[in-house]
Amino acid sequence: QNRLPKDITTVAEILQQAGYHTAGFANNSQVGALVGLDRGYDDFYEIWKGISRWDFYHRGTHKVKELAGNSDKGAYQTNKLVVRWLKKRWHRNQPFFLFIHYLEPHNPLKPPLKYYNKFRNTSGQNNEIDKNKLADYSQNPLVHYLTKQALDENTRRQLIDLYDAEINYLDAKINELLNYFKKMGLFDKTLFILTADHGEHFGEHGLYSHVASLYEQIVHIPDRKSVV
Repeated sequence: QNRLPKDITTVAEILQQAGYHTAGFANNSQVGALVGLDRGYDDFYEIWKGISRWDFYHRGTHKVKELAGNSDKGAYQTNKLVVRWLKKRWHRNQPFFLFIHYLEPHNPLKPPLKYYNKFRNTSGQNNEIDKNKLADYSQNPLVHYLTKQALDENTRRQLIDLYDAEINYLDAKINELLNYFKKMGLFDKTLFILTADHGEHFGEHGLYSHVASLYEQIVHIPDRKSVV
């Protein structure tokens, strides 16, 4: 198991030692305690673990949202926890550092229905797609390496539409959080850094998913954006 060596200091540890109140919000085990990336945080939330078993109300409402096509991979809950932390946990006499990790966009590609409907049919030939293959590839594109069956162009475009819908949804959730910072009077006092860990293949070079490749589709990530 790969873990961050203890002799490597994390950004959170540096800022914590400098007097910052630190909190992390993770939607994937690979950016949390499992690999040692929870070091340096006063509060660390591993959202990917799901809703507590005893919280029947929230489990029920999540199931209803899922059936209605309105569930996500954690962005909604992440924003909710960040806002709650700023309201109830943040020590107002301290500067803060937040690591906010979202899993969208990522397979399985299943954006909320409202956002999917904005992008579906952009190929203009929805009736000609292979719905079974679309379901398989959106769930786990690694199926391509087992079947070795290429997607036809219409189905490939529909797969990209699903991905674009997830990007659009995450844009909306990030904007929602930024608006809260403005409401709290924190926006102009905060440095925001946006980045990602990888891109995605959609048939380029005969590849799908984001493994076993150093092509531009994978290594090109968002440029740093900052607001002072």
